[in-house]
Amino acid sequence: MLKIKLHFYALYRDLTGERVKHLEVKEGITLEGLKEEIENHFPQLKGHPLIMAVNGEYKDSSSPLKDGDEVSLLPPFSGGLN
Repeated sequence: MLKIKLHFYALYRDLTGERVKHLEVKEGITLEGLKEEIENHFPQLKGHPLIMAVNGEYKDSSSPLKDGDEVSLLPPFSGGLN
């Protein structure tokens, strides 16, 4: 099992009532698999697009996680220059 740390921001913090959550997940899990795990633990997040950063970097959904990784859950955002 891998131990990872989830950080919830903005809308996701409001929906879950969590700022930080430690999760144990199976070895070899990818970000896509983690999304399913998160939705199982927090069904109120189903249907919401989850942007995930691992250790401060955006990764491909097929990227495997490692023990001790920190994953930030970010809601969709927009912006830019007018």
